[in-house]
Amino acid sequence: GSLMRMFKKHTASVRVTKWLNNNTNILSCSDDKTARVWDVTNEAQIHCFRGHNDYIRSATLIQGKDNTCFTGSYDGIVKLWDFKSSKSILDIENG
Repeated sequence: GSLMRMFKKHTASVRVTKWLNNNTNILSCSDDKTARVWDVTNEAQIHCFRGHNDYIRSATLIQGKDNTCFTGSYDGIVKLWDFKSSKSILDIENG
């Protein structure tokens, strides 16, 4: 297929992408230690979540909750992000 959109703010490989429940935004997680939310219609970055100290390799959305997501990183921490503040509201450490 052909390239439909290009999101250019990550500075390393993107390893995870998820459609948000509204189907107009995408969550992307990268080796640059950030997770970002994008508006697909205009390729604009809506949120940038910073706080992990290593590669982010997993993400989960909560059904019916368009304002939060979880990310998991090689730093051993799972973070719950709030889209309204663009901040982590819960950190769960492994071990």
